[in-house]
Amino acid sequence: VQPLDFLLDEYGLKGFGWQANATFISTKTTPNSAAPSVVLNVSPAQYNLVGYYDNEGVTVRMTYNFTRGTLTNSNVYGLIANLAVIQNEYSKDFATVDISSSVKLSKFFGDLPSDPEVTFDVQNLFHAKNTGGYKMFPNMFNQIYNPGSLFMFGVRGSF
Repeated sequence: VQPLDFLLDEYGLKGFGWQANATFISTKTTPNSAAPSVVLNVSPAQYNLVGYYDNEGVTVRMTYNFTRGTLTNSNVYGLIANLAVIQNEYSKDFATVDISSSVKLSKFFGDLPSDPEVTFDVQNLFHAKNTGGYKMFPNMFNQIYNPGSLFMFGVRGSF
């Protein structure tokens, strides 16, 4: 997390900043004599980048989320000429951009009962399609998920 006030405050731009996190995972299993073991649905890489403004009751955050594809299923179909026929299923990489924002109404209207706050959020701003999974080859889709964008508006307060 890095607020940028130390750079921007002299220009009257207090409240801007960024934050980032990344997760990298490497998995290994000990093979069983009966069947090889695999770790399913564990992404080897995920990261989030966030730019934000947070000052005097106004908050806006834009987030980029990325998840690397992973092995989701591994099927062994028997032996052909003493070789196991394995049909693996994979998920593809997926990334979205989300926005969340809120404004405390007291910033514009003075003190109000319950200190109300208006929120507006957008998930999947750019309509990213999750091409889901595929079997064996990346062009052999077994699912496509097109969630579109989700817009949410709300009001909250405290009593």
